Amino acid sequence: MKEIIKTAAKLFAKLIMIGFMCIIVVLSISVIANGLFSKKVGYIAVGTKENSETRENLYTYYYADGEDTERAKYEAEGYTIEESVLKQLSKKGDTVTMLVTQLFCIMLLASFIYSTVWSIGFKDSNLVRFKHATKDTLKGFKIGLFTIIPSLILYLFVLITQNGLSAKMPLSLYELLNAPSFGFISLVVGKATYVNELSVIGFIILFILQFIIPLICHISYILGFKGIYVSELIVYKKDKKDKK
Repeated sequence: MKEIIKTAAKLFAKLIMIGFMCIIVVLSISVIANGLFSKKVGYIAVGTKENSETRENLYTYYYADGEDTERAKYEAEGYTIEESVLKQLSKKGDTVTMLVTQLFCIMLLASFIYSTVWSIGFKDSNLVRFKHATKDTLKGFKIGLFTIIPSLILYLFVLITQNGLSAKMPLSLYELLNAPSFGFISLVVGKATYVNELSVIGFIILFILQFIIPLICHISYILGFKGIYVSELIVYKKDKKDKK
């Protein structure tokens, strides 16, 4: 148990660093996606009144709303209007962006967890073989469970206080605090802005997402216990394809 808790503490420290790295990944992919694939959906009308140098954001107009009926009213009041373009990804584009983002974050997460837990599995395999330890195939999963205790506490706090203290907590903050799962959480949250707007199904899925880390830890431990090197499997498959 001592080794499980000690390893979980090390992994949690790594998770903080991974979180920051995932935020950078999220921002980078979002900027690229918006730059390449977003479409104009409307504009913010910025007005400057006659004999004044002050610029004001007058209203927001979306092409989907039909004719811009506000423009003539402000122009009649002496405003000169400029359009600040609004761009937005399509629903499909946003989904693809979030999935690509999540793929990179999962790869990043797995790369940091894998070596640590794999080594423990490999060491335990030798100890069990020479009867110096008892086999525990769930050890990796247990390490993962202890690692996510802070995240589970945050989740339970949000769940219990969803109509109280955390009711107006921005879901974007929850996404950032769980950055390695940012893409999945973003898709679950959808158009909801605050915690009290999240559905029951949404909360259930957020709970399930907590177990991504224990699952990665479990797989890493089993691979280590069985002495399976992922890098060798990749090289083997590549060589097999080349021979064909």
